[in-house]
Amino acid sequence: YGNYSLTGFRGSGDFTVIPDKLFVRLSGVAHKNQGYVTLLDYACTHPSDPDVISGAIGRGNTGPSCNTGTEGGTDYTALRLSMRYLPTDSLEINWITDTSSVNDGTTANTLLATPASPFPTTGYAGYAYNSRFIPTNPYTSYASFTDPGYTYTPIDTAGTAGARNGAYSVNPNNVTNSWGTSATVDWKIADGYSLKSISSYRHYNSTSGDSMSGAPVVLVMESADFTNRQYSQELRLSGAVGTRVNFTVGGIYFDQLTTYASRENNPILGCVQVAPGVTVPIYGGCSTPTFDFLQDDPTHTKTKAGFFNLAWNITDALTLNTGLRYTSEDKTYTYERLNIDGITPFQPL
Repeated sequence: YGNYSLTGFRGSGDFTVIPDKLFVRLSGVAHKNQGYVTLLDYACTHPSDPDVISGAIGRGNTGPSCNTGTEGGTDYTALRLSMRYLPTDSLEINWITDTSSVNDGTTANTLLATPASPFPTTGYAGYAYNSRFIPTNPYTSYASFTDPGYTYTPIDTAGTAGARNGAYSVNPNNVTNSWGTSATVDWKIADGYSLKSISSYRHYNSTSGDSMSGAPVVLVMESADFTNRQYSQELRLSGAVGTRVNFTVGGIYFDQLTTYASRENNPILGCVQVAPGVTVPIYGGCSTPTFDFLQDDPTHTKTKAGFFNLAWNITDALTLNTGLRYTSEDKTYTYERLNIDGITPFQPL
């Protein structure tokens, strides 16, 4: 137990289920502490700001407190179960499975400086991005993680603005749920010959959200969702020919599918300032930015390999090692960019 409501636990236990046959170990860990950067609602803490009075900067929470959360916190738990089984003198099986859950706060950030003059490119928000958003306490932030409806759907490859996309918020937490299992089997087939099998499977899903402005206005905001599953199998036969030659022959199979889904919401890319008071549209324009899209990109990898290794002890002082390996790998990546409706293509890209 410690500062920032820190709590932690770690423990393990070894158990004999069947004497000389079956052994089990169970271990676990848990850790949690609050973040050290406090998120504040700017409209709540600055009710006399003209842009708050006009409604350009809206209130993000409705409760009596101006606190909306924290950044930099950690919260995770994990369990691991391992088993060793010796059914015969020539056979050994080791099995491991684990699971973990993480719900950490996003990386702690605070705003230290802004451009000397207001960004003309935040015209989409109706107010300037300037030094008023620099907190007096460096352990606070006015980040809101909410786009109240700045962006528009592009209707052509030039990024011309169409319909407004509407409000959008991200969860400022890093959430990961994972589990996996593996088994290793060692079989002594006969004197000088052994077979080893290694099998494994793992799956995880990880989501995160972030906003880069440190202020109520969104400049660059992203939500990401990774899903991964993978399976592998390895088989090895080892043996000896006489007293001077040892060999290992085997094969490997690996199959992995990873999907990266996200929403990229970057209204700051609506235009760029090329000179004082002079802007050039990039995606949509200063007041109607259109750089806001969905992606859902799967990557599928399959690997097959075979190998052979030979060790020849020519003399007691000289050994010749030689090996051969063949690998075949197939990898596909599907690129997908869609408008916020999740159906029509995002034409600028």
